[in-house]
Amino acid sequence: MPARLPLLLALLLATGAHAAEPLDSAGRIADDRFNNVLAGDWRSPENRLLDPGRRPVETLRFFDLTHSQTVIEINPGDGWYSEIIAPLVRDEGQYVAALAKGADEPLRRKFEQDPARYDKVKVLDFDPQQPVLGKPQSADLVLSFDDVQDWTAAKADGAMFEAAYQVLKPGGKFGVVAYRAEQGAKPEAAEETGYLPTDYVVQKAKDAGFVLATVEQMHSNPQDARDRPAEEEGHDRAGHQVVGEPDRMTVLFVKPAEQPGEGAAPTR
Repeated sequence: MPARLPLLLALLLATGAHAAEPLDSAGRIADDRFNNVLAGDWRSPENRLLDPGRRPVETLRFFDLTHSQTVIEINPGDGWYSEIIAPLVRDEGQYVAALAKGADEPLRRKFEQDPARYDKVKVLDFDPQQPVLGKPQSADLVLSFDDVQDWTAAKADGAMFEAAYQVLKPGGKFGVVAYRAEQGAKPEAAEETGYLPTDYVVQKAKDAGFVLATVEQMHSNPQDARDRPAEEEGHDRAGHQVVGEPDRMTVLFVKPAEQPGEGAAPTR
């Protein structure tokens, strides 16, 4: 038995040497930590295949995700980003999946069936017409991926942007990725196409009190015919696979650090 101790010690040291450091020298989530999560066996091969087009590391860094934040993702759908964000913030932060009441049952089961990854996930149910995403000023970052067109179609986009504003701490950020319409397109067309003009989304955020921080082009795709959300029977799915991901806007908003006095309306 004693003869094995040097070998065991060497193995332990080697394992530690290759363990992913959680933060880099700038205090951001380290590349190795991101890569370990992206390669996690809890992610399906189908989801991992989408990584090059969706660029999750670049996207989450653009939205200033850190390991210790309270992060609310609105309507995570099948949990594509949940699989990434929840493990990244599990130890020192909080991932909140904000779900419309009665929706996304498969995602709820997914969380329940994998406690090793999702035991600390908080599920919050909200009314889409009168949304409350948590206690006021309790979140550092709110995220929305491919949701805004649904809010607009339901005439609830103003309420949803307001809810995001209210739940964020002063200085908190709201990251939005949404299907982008051609310049000059009518917002009303989103009910059929699913694509919205960037200036419409920006104005909705400003109406809620947000300040526009920046717009990024990392999810632009000029080859997109802008008919993706209408994928019904007979649609050209093969053609969409060739084109790649939809053309999307990527926008970061900030809640001003200096808030109006109590009882006052926010400055627009």
